[in-house]
Amino acid sequence: LSSTLLAVTLAQECLLGSFTLEFDGACTAASVLEAYKDQIYEAPGATASSCTTSAEDDLNAKLADADIAASELCDQLYSTQEKVPFTNAANRGTDLQFEQMFYNGRTDWQEEIETIYETDDYSRSSYLKDDAKQVRAFHDGVA
Repeated sequence: LSSTLLAVTLAQECLLGSFTLEFDGACTAASVLEAYKDQIYEAPGATASSCTTSAEDDLNAKLADADIAASELCDQLYSTQEKVPFTNAANRGTDLQFEQMFYNGRTDWQEEIETIYETDDYSRSSYLKDDAKQVRAFHDGVA
């Protein structure tokens, strides 16, 4: 999951302004802290040398000032994500019959062999990369 968290206004003296976090993987309190630490708090020139607050304490104070917990921030993030049905991967109906047959090794995809002999103009046909292109898009989260 590639995620971008909502901007949160900073209220502590160590860092001023707002920030946006980006990370891959699940949104958890630990991943929010890790992204904040790596991308914001420990970025070159981000904190003054006089700052004695840890990244975790600084983030927790900012979230408290914004009246939100890291878990609630993740809940908001997940609730705004587009939900794509599993059946969109193969795009062969919604009854999951094709998917079941695929996992059992009994679909045309397992037998597909690219050829130029099925068409009059000798253009390729039975090209699995085209026929199953939605699978990659589904995997990448954009189906």
